[in-house]
Amino acid sequence: MAVDNTKANPEDSRKSEVNSSVEDEIIQLGSGLISLGNQIAILSGGVYNINQVFSLREAVGRRLVDLGAANPDLVVLDSEVSNSTFTSLFDVEYPERFIQCYIAEQNMISVAQGLCVSGKIPVAVTFGAFLIRAADQIRMSQYSAPRSNIKIIGTHCGISIGADGPSQMALEDISFFRCIRGSIILYPSDNTSAQKLLELAVNTYNSVTYLRVTRENLPNLYNDTHEFKIGGSKQIISHKLSLITIISAGITLHQAYQASLLLEQEGVYVDLVDLYSVKPMDVETLQRAYAKSNSILVVEDHYPEGGIYEAICSSGIAIKPTYSLAVNVIPRSGTPLELMQMAQIDRDSIVEKVREIIQTF
Repeated sequence: MAVDNTKANPEDSRKSEVNSSVEDEIIQLGSGLISLGNQIAILSGGVYNINQVFSLREAVGRRLVDLGAANPDLVVLDSEVSNSTFTSLFDVEYPERFIQCYIAEQNMISVAQGLCVSGKIPVAVTFGAFLIRAADQIRMSQYSAPRSNIKIIGTHCGISIGADGPSQMALEDISFFRCIRGSIILYPSDNTSAQKLLELAVNTYNSVTYLRVTRENLPNLYNDTHEFKIGGSKQIISHKLSLITIISAGITLHQAYQASLLLEQEGVYVDLVDLYSVKPMDVETLQRAYAKSNSILVVEDHYPEGGIYEAICSSGIAIKPTYSLAVNVIPRSGTPLELMQMAQIDRDSIVEKVREIIQTF
């Protein structure tokens, strides 16, 4: 099994080529956000700087160490990818509470369930794509007594992992975990939300909780003052003239945000929602979006089957036209941007889709 050989180097993890094509000439954004070159004020005090990016994987790895210091019952399990998932940091600090399961994802989940029964809080970590191998064990854990309290982190999710190749791209994981009765799915979009959603997951009991983590380094959308909750979302952009609401999470949220800046230059305004809690969803915010907007566009780095779009459509709240941009192709290897362009979930594809939707009004 091929693995990502990225070393857990805090400095190197922040160095990533990013798409810096958001034009510097954007000066004033009608939605009240002010752009100074590549630095864009967002969300009451945060700064969105596309040239300053952070590793969500490292954020999760470091936060696990902090949570381990606070709770001696926290145990981390890994399936021989600790250098890529940054669970190696936990191993260094708490080797007695780190279990290396090697390339045996099924056993990792079984061991985690045993730890649940003994009163521990297990956090099982591997590439999201490899968790499908443990589907039976994850499913059966829900029928155990006491009910499963496993926390599962899947990294390297989506087509945007790039050159690692399709064998390691988790594109079915949301669909699978949605089917687990009583499960929780959290999908961070930056360094801050990754840490805070992890803490929520660890402190939420009696549920299989899945944290979906992107491989690509991303700019910060949030600062430490922002709070998150199970079943919540964040309104990134709200404009009184918007006719379309874009709903996204993870790396495509950033593509959608950059698309909104380009559309605003054309006099086209969109609202943008970060649906970081995929399950349960923030029904109230989505209902407001449908009440306000003519149409909804869902953008996700996942296959359309069973993803965020289908979750919204099956909820009964999709009372207006709802469109999807998702991975509808069999992926190949390439850069993250090349692959997002191939799947048409990148910034420019979002711009084109919004233009297309507007023509239906």
